[in-house]
Amino acid sequence: MLNSSSHKLILLTIKILLVITPLYSFAEVMAFINGSLTSQSEALTPVYIKIIKDLGFIFIMLFSSISILQRKRISKVFIYCIPIGFLTIVSFLVSYSQSPILAVAGLRWILPIFLLFFLVNEIEDKTMEDINSILSFLLVISFSLQIYQLFYASGWYGANQFGLAARTPGIFLIPNTCAFFDCLCVFFNFFFNKKPNFWLLLIACISIFLTASGTGIIVLFFLLLIMFATKILTKSRVKLVIALVTPLISFILSIFFSVILETTTGRGSNYAEISGGTRWEIFVDALNRASLLSSEFGVGTNSGILLIANQDEFNNSMIVDSMYAAIVVNTGLLGTFIFLIFILGWITFVFRYKQVDAICFTLIYLVFSSTINMTESFPINLLYAVVTAYYASSQTKIKQVYG
Repeated sequence: MLNSSSHKLILLTIKILLVITPLYSFAEVMAFINGSLTSQSEALTPVYIKIIKDLGFIFIMLFSSISILQRKRISKVFIYCIPIGFLTIVSFLVSYSQSPILAVAGLRWILPIFLLFFLVNEIEDKTMEDINSILSFLLVISFSLQIYQLFYASGWYGANQFGLAARTPGIFLIPNTCAFFDCLCVFFNFFFNKKPNFWLLLIACISIFLTASGTGIIVLFFLLLIMFATKILTKSRVKLVIALVTPLISFILSIFFSVILETTTGRGSNYAEISGGTRWEIFVDALNRASLLSSEFGVGTNSGILLIANQDEFNNSMIVDSMYAAIVVNTGLLGTFIFLIFILGWITFVFRYKQVDAICFTLIYLVFSSTINMTESFPINLLYAVVTAYYASSQTKIKQVYG
């Protein structure tokens, strides 16, 4: 039934949403370039363009529901959707009475989590290869824009010691989002391309350095070393040893290049301590204010801040700056426990079957989620749902890595 009209509409919607990625923040990026940007939390791109992503997610879920009815069979993976669905309903109802706007923002925040369940058994190998082609196209566009920003857009993030822009976000407004996207491009190009394109890999690596994202550099080195261990080396024992020591090697190398970034980007010698320390303080604060059932569903969202920026409720909003803090604020202690079980279950799954590509994918999202509210960043959120559904699908071929 994968050739049904609903299945084709699902794949078409995914591809269209990805292709038009540059449109979703084009006004903010243009303001960043011409120096008229006044705030990163101010929405400049018209709402009718930004909402395309959300409508696309809803349409995908609708088409998937039709596909499920046509197959007369539902994936066993949907059982994991029950506790998350219950949590969402309770949190939404509790929070709606206090702030309907923030409660709706909470639904938008958690929507990509539900999306992945509807995509199980819909994503094929060919789909992943097509997505790789689209991401390669977007990577070239973003990198080209970064080169321009390097010379003509140093007003917002400042200039380095060479007089060039210290950080360039490409088609995104936030450099860290661009680095996240670049790492996903590396992932797709290596694992879902019949023959990895060296030049695209090189462009992605350079792009990450242009973003001056410490998180991006750490993840990049981990990916490169894992890929080297699994593709270049042949003996399974050697692969296993390399895979085990890769985190340590990656950490050492990333620290080395982070020192270089400190002296060349103008971010300061203690930028990593400040950045990481701030996010940790936000997370701890979120835990301290959390209750068993959250009455702040939507408070820890970027869209909530944008929606209530000019209202009295703005004082109750919170810039969480990480997915983990967002989970605590939006779902409470019970929700945090449910998501923790969900994450640990997923990690057990990928390591049990020794899928090197799934391990790399999991690494990318676990690390970057500590520095970004993942479900609100496009196309990060859509790719999360697509790739997770691909591995969770019963049709996915298990890739034995170490044997």
